[in-house]
Amino acid sequence: MSERFTRLFVSERNLYAEGCPVVVEGSALLKDNEKGSLIAQLKFKNITNNTIKSIAIKLKLFDNAGRELDKSTEYTYLDISLSRDNTYGEKVPVPVLSLQARSFKICIAEVVFKDNSIYQSDSFDLQSIKEPQMLSSYFNNADLEEQYSLECDTDAIYVPTKDRDLWICTCGEANRETETCCHICSCSFEKSLEKLDKAKLEESFEERMKENVYTLSLKQLESNSLSELKEAHKNFTELGEYKESKEKAEECKTKIEKLEVELAKKRKRNKKITIIVTPVVCAIVAFVIVLNAVIIPTQKRNKLIEKFGEDFVVTIESAQYGDIIEFGNYEQDNNISNGKENIEWFVLEKQDDKVLVISKYGLDAKPYNTEDEDVTWETCSLRSWLNNEFTNNAFSEDEKVLLSSNYTQGKVFILSTAEANKYLISSSVKLCKSTTYADANGVYVYGDGNCQWWVRSLGYRQAYTASGGLYNVNYGKIAVRPAMWIDLNS
Repeated sequence: MSERFTRLFVSERNLYAEGCPVVVEGSALLKDNEKGSLIAQLKFKNITNNTIKSIAIKLKLFDNAGRELDKSTEYTYLDISLSRDNTYGEKVPVPVLSLQARSFKICIAEVVFKDNSIYQSDSFDLQSIKEPQMLSSYFNNADLEEQYSLECDTDAIYVPTKDRDLWICTCGEANRETETCCHICSCSFEKSLEKLDKAKLEESFEERMKENVYTLSLKQLESNSLSELKEAHKNFTELGEYKESKEKAEECKTKIEKLEVELAKKRKRNKKITIIVTPVVCAIVAFVIVLNAVIIPTQKRNKLIEKFGEDFVVTIESAQYGDIIEFGNYEQDNNISNGKENIEWFVLEKQDDKVLVISKYGLDAKPYNTEDEDVTWETCSLRSWLNNEFTNNAFSEDEKVLLSSNYTQGKVFILSTAEANKYLISSSVKLCKSTTYADANGVYVYGDGNCQWWVRSLGYRQAYTASGGLYNVNYGKIAVRPAMWIDLNS
């Protein structure tokens, strides 16, 4: 069956005339293939603080050679209540009387407001609002982009831009030149321009990173974990003269030495116990090995093949580091109409019929935690999302059964810093590109096409990425690269 409407003409987006109270976000000329008639559709956005109750337009019509036709179209949208930043009109068909029309120009002839004030114009000279430059291309540096957002105190996306009597805020909203601050995010145009200084941003970012690392290390210093204390000692040493870093490094060193003595004593005690227990343990282990070798049923393997296919089972059984397997599915090309795509996983480790895998791509953009607060991996929102929404979305009930569970990590997790350093010895595994879907959800992509991705951190208000970057836990432009154990014996 053929389509009811054929699109004959589409205008440029965001058409505007100086002083006009509305922006035409889009317009099109359509042919009704059943009736043979033409209709126009326009979408208006109110960019004033006054509520609009009617909009009258004129359309200057042109034929397929671009010649102006004698007939024009006039239409009034009545009984509307259009407040600022809201849109109207895209579902209202405007009859076009000349069947020869193949394009048009628009005049916003009259706009009547709720308070009965009126805007009038006879100009057909509507021009597209200048598209502002993305901050990602301006800075080409996610750290500076984040610092800029913090200093502007808004979710900054664009380089602030002026166009006629409008200015486009860094958050993307259009404002009148009479408005000193954005009506949405309250950031001023002057402030947002001033904060674009890359050198100052780099200096502020470095200072903030030092403070973040210093604060994190103070927390680690309170711990009795040897790994956390060593991390804190390393950080304080690298911070050098920053605040009391030298004194704190010595304090760490003292605690580490004391803790290592205690651990050495404990290991000595355990060695004595091991000498006594080892014969019994060996006997038990031997029995378990024999038992497992005998009782593993062929029937269980056949059921796995029946559910997942022989290729998948054999792939898991013969997997080696660096192999790629497909398991589960998730939206990746940002085209929901064609369904979800198979997820590709890198194999990081093999233990019998159990493999540790990490996604080949950054699959989504999520903050480590939705709130800017002290948090650990066990309590962060990312852990909850991975083991609930993501797992339910990506895996069937049969597939979920194959995922090994761990109280600390969960069934689906992200690698820790130590695990990332242990397993990611290959550059093809360590470098990560994000999916189109993840990009659409806000992942910051560098010029080389790669992106930052979260690793499991020690906690507090900052979390690390695989490359060693330290970000506020509620920063939402970092990719998520899930990891998990697939166990055929689960």
